[in-house]
Amino acid sequence: MRREDWPERLARYVRVRGGDEWVTGWLAECGGEQGDHIDWRAAQRGDLVEFPDGLMAICVGRYAAAADGPLMPMGEAVRAWSVD
Repeated sequence: MRREDWPERLARYVRVRGGDEWVTGWLAECGGEQGDHIDWRAAQRGDLVEFPDGLMAICVGRYAAAADGPLMPMGEAVRAWSVD
């Protein structure tokens, strides 16, 4: 179950960026677990998203944040998983 303050934690986590364990780190930070595969169009803030090149990111709204690089448009995503 996500912590109640997960939106604030997400904002801090995305600002810091970096680290090889980007997805694992986010799950630990928010207190959540990777849930079911969902249509990427149904992804919400804090959910996990995959892009065509296999890059994993975290949905932050209309964009997704990966460990490195610029924010990526959610319209380019190919899969997603809920974070419970």
